[in-house]
Formats: sequence, structure tokens, C-alpha cells
Amino acid sequence: MQRWGWSAATLLVALLAAIGLQSSSMSSAVEFANPRMEGPFFAAPDVIAALDCPDAQCEGPLSFLHLMRSELYEIKAAGLPGKNPFVERAETRSIVETVRDDISNIRVAAGSPPDQLDPLFLTSTDSRVQLVGIINRMDRQFHASQRESACGEISLIYRFAYSLSRLPVTMNLVFPAAVGTLHCKESAQRWLDAMSKERTMKPAAFANYLVSKSGPLAHIKGGNIARLELNMQTYRKPGSIDTTDFGSEATYLIRVFRWNPLERAFQPSTLPNEINRHALLCDADDDPQICNVKRGRRAALVDYLQKPGVVEEIDRGTLDVPQELNVLSLRAISVSPGGQHRSSNQPYWNAAIVSDRPASEIAREQVISDAEIGKAMDNARAAGVTLEHIGNADDFRQRLNDTTCSGCHQARAIAGFHFPGLDSADTQENYAANAVYLAGSPQFYADQPRRMEIVRAIAKSADGAIPKAALAVSYSARPDDRFSADFKGTAYVGGWGAACSIPNATSAASKRQWSCQSGLACQGLFQSDNAKGIGTCVPDKRFEIGDHMQLGKVSTTGFGHDVYVRFGPEIAPSETNYLKRVFGLDTFDERKTTIDPKFFPPTGPNGNSYYASHQEFYVGLRGDPYRKMLAECADGTRPKAECYSMRRDRLSGGFPSGMLRLSECQDLPGESTCGMVASSGFNDCMVRLGSPGYEDFNLKTCFEYFTSYAGMRACDIGNPCRDDYICVAPTSPRPKLETERMFRERLKRLQDASPTNPWKRIIGSPYDPDQYGQKQPDTAWINRNDTRGVCIPPYFVFQFRSDRHPSFGPKSGSALQSHAPSMLKQVGEF
Repeated sequence: MQRWGWSAATLLVALLAAIGLQSSSMSSAVEFANPRMEGPFFAAPDVIAALDCPDAQCEGPLSFLHLMRSELYEIKAAGLPGKNPFVERAETRSIVETVRDDISNIRVAAGSPPDQLDPLFLTSTDSRVQLVGIINRMDRQFHASQRESACGEISLIYRFAYSLSRLPVTMNLVFPAAVGTLHCKESAQRWLDAMSKERTMKPAAFANYLVSKSGPLAHIKGGNIARLELNMQTYRKPGSIDTTDFGSEATYLIRVFRWNPLERAFQPSTLPNEINRHALLCDADDDPQICNVKRGRRAALVDYLQKPGVVEEIDRGTLDVPQELNVLSLRAISVSPGGQHRSSNQPYWNAAIVSDRPASEIAREQVISDAEIGKAMDNARAAGVTLEHIGNADDFRQRLNDTTCSGCHQARAIAGFHFPGLDSADTQENYAANAVYLAGSPQFYADQPRRMEIVRAIAKSADGAIPKAALAVSYSARPDDRFSADFKGTAYVGGWGAACSIPNATSAASKRQWSCQSGLACQGLFQSDNAKGIGTCVPDKRFEIGDHMQLGKVSTTGFGHDVYVRFGPEIAPSETNYLKRVFGLDTFDERKTTIDPKFFPPTGPNGNSYYASHQEFYVGLRGDPYRKMLAECADGTRPKAECYSMRRDRLSGGFPSGMLRLSECQDLPGESTCGMVASSGFNDCMVRLGSPGYEDFNLKTCFEYFTSYAGMRACDIGNPCRDDYICVAPTSPRPKLETERMFRERLKRLQDASPTNPWKRIIGSPYDPDQYGQKQPDTAWINRNDTRGVCIPPYFVFQFRSDRHPSFGPKSGSALQSHAPSMLKQVGEF
């Protein structure tokens, strides 16, 4: 049976948690599939809340306001709970101005659409900063150029939020892992002690212990802040205007600010290992003198990277490019979806992969050539260096990219993030559709055994020092095989969705000889010379829910110029001219990008049918033809099955490489669970929010009336989603107790005969209980009591989109209330 990868973008929102649930049981930490996967971090929402916002004043010991007050003398105690410390303070002025200017120039250069994240989120009194996790990074000792990294670091991760939702912005406050009389060995032991106590102590007591004199966070004080790091989505293009056919496009900005005690202010700082391509490569309009300076910098960088000791550090993943080379960047930019298959996410991108280019053009975009890499490897071998992870030039280049911020943040990540954190109990209880199920990304969890090993080694050492070789890290895309025992029973090493080496496409010299587990095969969903030979583990000659349903290639014509081209299942011949599509010479709404049912599995489970979501945008019927179709469906002229299919396909796309799912929650196979997806009317509901005549609509309206049941890929900590998907909260934490009640309440809402019924006002016809996704989940699934999460594209979750959030201007308070007057908790949207 021929398999195809999904790439068709449906504007269906896979919301996976029913609206209005009581999911208080989710407030505890998610259980590890294998206890050996536990790592040195704290993310349980009850513990985090006690440290951040234990009462109405949000004056917890690790609240951002509390910590910053130690440095920012102008901040007063009075104010709103969780008051934003960035509000017009001299100490943070550089942060505010830098971010504002960055967002503006990135959006202008990309031609991003309007209605994006308001830069005033940094200074608005309506904006809050919420702690979501505490992470031990003692493995970062190799950054010797940063004084705070001598014993490694401790990171406090925060999310920006407002009354309706969190925003696609994370902030990392970085502290040294050991300060003053607290030595490195003792700090590591305190972490181990705390981890052993977490499951036996109540959340509030455990939080108090963490910051007590004997706790691992005793030294986390405002005066010890070393760096402030921001990672934010600067814009998102929906599939309807994405000319690259990835189904969506989102760009992420990473900035680092270091505290200057003399100036008493945060100032922009370079990012570790993030090279500044503009400072190294000549532009066509550069003055010859400037170009010579850039060539000199590039030559110095290449010479440095060719040193045997440096090659060894690249192989270990512990490279630390020195400031003295003047090649480091003040910011990092990455793009999603597409991950490592995009040239944009590879600072050391190989410009030679583009065929038929003059040598001068290649040189203009090539930071280091294969020949120069070959010399570096020869130098290392001649000096007796054993390379564990590097076997050829592609491996060398990938190891370099992995050390950069932009390369790392698009490898097995959640869009551009590695630690979005778990949502609060309130959000999980009331609006699970927008609630994160797993605190970290697949890469984050895959690295925990290594980090744990390092903390234990430091605690056992004589003086807190361990060999630099002990800090070695695997590739970002896949954990080291030596940790296979730690991942037994999980998908991280060769399981479903894991990175792998495509047979006959990976050089025999490469050290990335990554196989798949039994019953799986390696296939290139995004085939690309940017990540040559690297694929995804998928079922071998069979289907599973969540599988890709289309295959494509990422075509690159220059750095940052990446376009997706689908080659299976083929689009109709008259619609395959992608050059015309990219340059606006083709009409967007003529393209039939949906997946033909002939490519689905032959038969569905009992009482169910398969459906394939896709990647590229599909308009479907609109205007008079759409109104005619609705009329024919209403009077019975058109067959119901045809009506249901046309409604489901209309305005669809956004599922990277596509996704196989089931139309109903009936007879679900073990790898799937029941979720809620956006259906007919959802997007129409969204665009009407705040419009005249729809003042009574809010985000909850769209979720309650325009979502349907579907059988989706299940996920948990041992079985993450594949690349470019996120694991969100389940439909219910107690399906056995709540599903039938929720279904009855939903049906009553939809069948309401009053003229104010949102369904009638948007769809224009009475609710039809026979269309797709309207059946009550069956008894088998209810009795399964399945509390796993659900895999959906991240941009179907409101808190991971920079668009559609309200303004944070001077009158933003009233704007927020009018945007959704009845909602003061986080919700999701497409």
C-alpha cells in the first residue's frame, strides 16, 4: 500500500480538550513513562504557583516582580497582582526598545500580516509574567566565557500572559548554580535531595523547602540575576497567505540581556555560539573595505574551528566560540514549521547544495565549506582526537548548527520553544483546549538522563569539578544511544515520530546511523538537502492514527529561501506549477490540495471513517457557489455525504506532512484518543469576534459551538508527538465520569431553537447531528478512561500564536474586556 505524507493545511483547529471540564487532577506533575527519564527540573503547577503567585498579590519568593525589585529600585510594592516590572523603568528601557525595534524590522522584512502580537505587551499593566518552571543546567559549565557558568546555571522560565491567555513569549532568568559559600558539589547534592522529596511532600511545603536555607534555590535572589533571555514569536502567517506551502509560517526572536551592575541596567549581549552571518559574509552592495573586514572575520572563525581541540569540542557539543573573534550575534531568528529542513535554521548552512550557482554566489553565503571542514577533521585526527559524533562534513556542520540558538530551537521543539511549561489548574479545569499537557519539548525530555548523570557526577566528585568530556551532548534531534536503557518503553530512540537515518540516503561515513524500532521504517517526510538523509520513524507498510499522509521536498534557492513542494499524493497536473504560485502568477483558490480518500486505509473501524488533514491551504467553496451548496444541502438536492465532506474540507490546511485521523470517537485503536477539532463555522466565528451584531460572541462561543469529536493521535511523556506538533491536554481527565454529561450539554446547546443560537447565526441552517464528529464517544473509549494528551499543530492553540490577541495600548484594559467579556481564564483558538 502506497504511503503519502501529510502536508495539507486544514484550518481545522484540533482543540483537544472539551470546553468546561473539571480537570483538577491534571495539576500534578505528569508521570514519567520510565522513572530513569526523570530530570533536574521542577514544573508541577501547584509547586510553581506557590513559588510565584500563592495569593492575590502574587508576591511569591520567585515571582518576577519580587526578584526584580532587588535590582530595580523604582518598582514599588503597590500595584496589580503580577504587575509588569518592565513598565517604563530606566533599568529595563534597553530591553523594551530593543524588542520593539526587532519586532518591527522583522515584520517589515517578512511582509507579515497585521493583527500580530502588540510589542506593548512588555510594558502594559495588563500583561503579567508567570513562572512556569525551574531548570537545572549544571551541564552548561563549558561556557567559560560566562562567569555565571563556572558551575553551570539555574534557569527560571516565565511566560507572558494577560487575562485571556498566555502569549507565545518565554523569558529565562539565568542564575549561577553556585554562589558565595554554596559550592558546586553541595548545590548538586541539594538538587538530588530535593528531587527525592518532591513526591512525598505537599506542594506548598515543598515550595517552601526549595527556597529555604538548605534548599537548592536558597541563592536565587534578585541580586544574583546574571542574564535575562527572551524568546518570542514575532509574527505568524496563516496558511491562507503562506506562499511557501508549509501551511503556516512563524518567526521566533531570541534576545539576551546581561545585568550591568555599574550602569544598573540590563544591556543587550551576544548569544553563545550564535554566529552573525551578516558580519562574516559580503553583501552585494558592500564597500570593498567592509567586505575585506568580513572576509578576515570569516577566515579567523574557520581557522579557529579547524584547531584540533576545538574540533573535539564541536564533536562533544561543548563548543564555546570566543567573544574575541567578533563573530557572535546579538540576536537569533528561527522559522517554523520545517525545523532543520529549513536553511533559515542553520547558521552554518551549506550554500553549495544549491546546484548551478556560480562560485561567487556560493562564497557569498558559505560560512565554512566542506573542504575547510575536511581540513578541520584531518587536523583533529592527526592530533589523535577521537571523534564520537562526527564522521563526515554533514555531521560536522550539523554539530555546529546544534550549538547555535536558532539551530537548537527548531530541533524536536514545540514550534520555537523547548519549555512552555504546564498550564495552571484553572486553565486545565475550565479551558483544557488551550492547555499544554507536557511542560517540555521532546528534545527537553530526551536530554534529562544526561543532565541527571551530570548532576550526580558533580555531587559525587571531590570538589565539584568533573571532566569536560562528561558534559558531552548528543545531536539535538535524537538522544545518545548510550541512554537507551533510560528510554526503554518510550519512543525517543527510534520510536514513532523519532529522527532516523533514511536507508541509502545517509553516507556510510556519517556517525548518524539511526535506526527505527521494530515495525517502523525511516521515511523522509520533508526531503531536503538541508538535512540530507534524515527522516522520521513511521509504521512500516501499515497505517496508524497520527501518521503523515503526504510527502514533499523542501526546495532551497538561497539562505532563508525555502519552499515546500508536495510530490505525493500529487496535486492535479494543472495545479502543480509552484513557481507560479510563489510569484503570484497562479490563483490560490484554484488549487485542490486536500488528500483524496483513495490514499486512506481501505476501511475504517466499526462506525467510523478515516480522514486526512493536509498541509497546504485549501479555500474550497465560497461566495455564491458556497451559498448555493448550503441551499442544496438544506433542501436535500445534494447528497448528505457530499455536503458533509465539502464543509469539512473548506478553508482547511495547516497539518505539517498531514495527519491521519478518524472522523468519530468510535472503536478507536490504541495509539489514538478522543479529541475535539474545529469544524464548520469555527473560522467564521473567530473573524466575527467584536464585530457589530456579534457583541455576545467570545472565544468560548467558538469552542462550544464549532468543534467536533475526532479520533486523534494520543501523546504522553514517553510517546511525544512528531515534529511540528504539540501535545495538549486531553478531552477530559475523567472520561468515565464526565463524557456522557458533556455530550448531553453540548447537544442541548447546539439544538437550541432560539434565534440567538450561535450555530444558526454562523452556519445559516439548523444543527445536523448526522454530520462528521457529532456522535457521542463510544463506551469502549469512555471505559478506557484515557487521560493521555492529543497531538495537534501548535498554531491551532491560541497561546502559541502571535495573531488575534488584543491590543495592549493605553486603553488595553477595556479592549481586553470587550474582546471576551465573560472570560478571565485562558482559552484556545485556531
